[in-house]
Amino acid sequence: MVNSFEVGAIIVTTGIHERCKEDPEFNRFVASSLSRHSVGDWGDLSTVDEAANNNALKIGGRLFSKYKQGDDSIYIITEADRSMTTILFADEY
Repeated sequence: MVNSFEVGAIIVTTGIHERCKEDPEFNRFVASSLSRHSVGDWGDLSTVDEAANNNALKIGGRLFSKYKQGDDSIYIITEADRSMTTILFADEY
């Protein structure tokens, strides 16, 4: 893991928002995943994708993470300028 980085404004898709409102456990999963993302724990990525993220931290690229809980997979994407981070279901990508 790396030092934390700015995630900017947090944006969630309608699907994530609705699921968080109705499912406290899923809401905790999303919050935990965002926390992991913000310190460079990229979740369930290949070593190639992890290396790309680590390089993007050095040169200023987009950061991408994937986290799984049961049948759910979410993506967390921080823009290259660190102005915003989007949380979405894998099937919304």
